[in-house]
Amino acid sequence: MTISKIISSGTPGAESAALDIAIRLKIPYGGYAMDSSMLAPHRLTRRYKLMEKDFNSSRSKNEANVHLGDATLIFTHGQLNRDLTLVDDYAYSHGHPSLHIDLDQMEHLQAAFHISIWKDKHAPASLYVTGSSEEDDNRIYQATYDTLFHFLMLGKETYPAQDQTAADKKPLPKTVEEAVAYLVEMLPLKDKVTIANMTAPEIGELNLSLGNFIRNSFGLWSDNRALLWSCSKDAGREIKHPEEASAIIIARLAIELDKTHKIRPV
Repeated sequence: MTISKIISSGTPGAESAALDIAIRLKIPYGGYAMDSSMLAPHRLTRRYKLMEKDFNSSRSKNEANVHLGDATLIFTHGQLNRDLTLVDDYAYSHGHPSLHIDLDQMEHLQAAFHISIWKDKHAPASLYVTGSSEEDDNRIYQATYDTLFHFLMLGKETYPAQDQTAADKKPLPKTVEEAVAYLVEMLPLKDKVTIANMTAPEIGELNLSLGNFIRNSFGLWSDNRALLWSCSKDAGREIKHPEEASAIIIARLAIELDKTHKIRPV
């Protein structure tokens, strides 16, 4: 049986990687998310069309997503943390097959074969994919993405082209100015006001959440050289790493929003 649906909440990290793979391979996806804000690491990025609900905690959200899937797949580098252990225990207590993939213990292709054997045994149609967040493990997004790609492409003769995953499939921004304009257009009003009134340290922390959206959706992981060059020009030095580039874009976004959305005393 093939996987007919991917379940995830869009939390930056393993879960956002699962949804991006589903989008790329045109696999139906769904799941529960807590909020449509892009500013907190546990919240939904708006390019995903998920069910939003006012959960009491992220653990309640995880339990709801376990129920949506026929089986649960968990990605980490190393041991499960407390929250992911609870997900594993919850799946077990409700009779849902669960598999933990420790990517420190196996290469991506080896992990893909391991998942395939487990999938053939339990034959889930829908798969809840969770794991470490980008906040806890900045390697987990790409490792999960690569492993799922190998797993889902096993036995297929041709690979699909890389699809643009940004909302509305707009062309990738090539300059810092284009990236900022894109974000100003798509961010919810409440997020724009929040950013405009943040302190400098708070703006820096956005690179864990909003930065993840920028890196994944603007092609910074897939070698958007034009945007990297524009970030280098803006910084006055060579920018090679996507996290540096997204930090520059966020800083410029904050400056732009300060002009238009700052709450000023009357």
